[in-house]
This record gives sequence, structure tokens and C-alpha cells, in this order.
Amino acid sequence: MRMIEAEVIDANHLKLLYPIHIPPDSKIMISILPNINIDDEYENWVEFSIEQVANFYSKDEPEYSDDLIKKINPEFIQ
Repeated sequence: MRMIEAEVIDANHLKLLYPIHIPPDSKIMISILPNINIDDEYENWVEFSIEQVANFYSKDEPEYSDDLIKKINPEFIQ
């Protein structure tokens, strides 16, 4: 199955963004995607991710200082 992008001209017409090479009288199916602002969706995912990471730590989680390190990992670049 191929995905083809098109612009809606009116209730009966679509304008293809790229030509398609299919025989006349071929049957096609069209899926209507919701109007989603990509930037808004990205922001929603970022907020969701931050909330999920926060769920892994309790509010009284202790802070760990560098002086608690017993052996330094030479491959860790700070």
C-alpha cells in the first residue's frame, strides 16, 4: 500500500501533491487524518515524558553528592 498526500480543494475534489501512475478506473481508499498541529503534539509528548520521569522519583528522594563515588568510571565524560 502506498500513502499519497493530497490537499482538499472542496467537498468533491482533491489536489494530489505528487502524480500517481495507476490505470483509469482503479479503486482507491482514502483515510482522513485529524488536523493535528505537529508542534502541539510534540509539546504534549514532552510534557508527558517529564511527568513519567518524575513518577520514578519520590519527593523525599535523597540527593547524592560526588563524594559518595567510590570508584570513578574513566569512560564517563562530564
